[in-house]
Amino acid sequence: MRLEIAAFPIYVPQMLRNSLISAALLAALVAFSGVLPGDAHAQAAPQKIGDFRDWSAWIYRDGEQQICFVTSSPKTTLPKGVTRGAIRFNVAHRPTDGVENEISMIVGYPFAPKREAVARIGTTEIGMQTDGERAWSLDPRDDSQMVSAMKAGLDMVITGFSKRGTKTTDTYSLLGFTAAMNAIDKACP
Repeated sequence: MRLEIAAFPIYVPQMLRNSLISAALLAALVAFSGVLPGDAHAQAAPQKIGDFRDWSAWIYRDGEQQICFVTSSPKTTLPKGVTRGAIRFNVAHRPTDGVENEISMIVGYPFAPKREAVARIGTTEIGMQTDGERAWSLDPRDDSQMVSAMKAGLDMVITGFSKRGTKTTDTYSLLGFTAAMNAIDKACP
């Protein structure tokens, strides 16, 4: 099961679906998404840890639960002229749940059903399962491998297919990725 902080999909293990932690996370995510008015929304907003070249690092706190994540937008998107919504790639730590290096993305269009996206960093290729406008690694055990490749790489290219059959290619700079990850490693040990 995945929960979302606005454009940041977050994986929640099966065993936590009915727990108090999940309830707290859900409340926090609703607050971040802008559903709550005024002060309630302001208290639940994530705080920027810092900008690191092409990546930014954030922390979200709700009581004892905290989520740290890095995020970036692609430097180039192809084909040009295709209308898309927000496009973001994220890596999250959720120490309370024992989760680190959780990969997720939003692509700004609905993916073709039952069709994987593919992330390429140098010679590393990782398949990503898709659902609606979101994608994440096929196997959460691949997340740390992908993060290691991202730390060593210069760019990451993600290809996917829309439900209309359009092939898209998003190229992310990895400049600043390692520094952003170091920041969330420190904030969410």
